[in-house]
Formats: sequence, structure tokens, C-alpha cells
Amino acid sequence: MSGVVVALAGELADLIHRVCMPASFTVSEVPLRGGLPWCFLRDGRHWVLHREPESNWAQRLRRSVLSLVMDEDSL
Repeated sequence: MSGVVVALAGELADLIHRVCMPASFTVSEVPLRGGLPWCFLRDGRHWVLHREPESNWAQRLRRSVLSLVMDEDSL
């Protein structure tokens, strides 16, 4: 019985790793080029996105406009 529980726990840990880890990003500013690269690891490879992941142009536009009149903590 405990072998089954250990196997299920291992499978659950693998599933959580595959599902959750790609949603973890490191964001940094590139002074010379501008913009914000969004870096993450997936399947052992390092990836860099140059647009905010999982957002569309309307969401980015809304945040850009709101950032002109609101402080960053309120966004």
C-alpha cells in the first residue's frame, strides 16, 4: 500500500512541476534596448519572451495607460 502512495506522490510532484513551473518568470530591465525580458525554464531549456506572457494587446494597453495616472503598487 505504501508503495502505491509513494508512486502517486511522485506522479503528483511531477505534474505540479510541469504545470506550475512554466508560470514562474524572472523579469529584468535591459537598459540599452529597453523593454522587459520575461525569462523562464521549461523542459530544461532557458526561454526569453519580449512580451508579457499570457496577456493580450488590450490588457497591455490598459496597463500602459493606467500606469500614467496610477502608482505601480495600485496596478
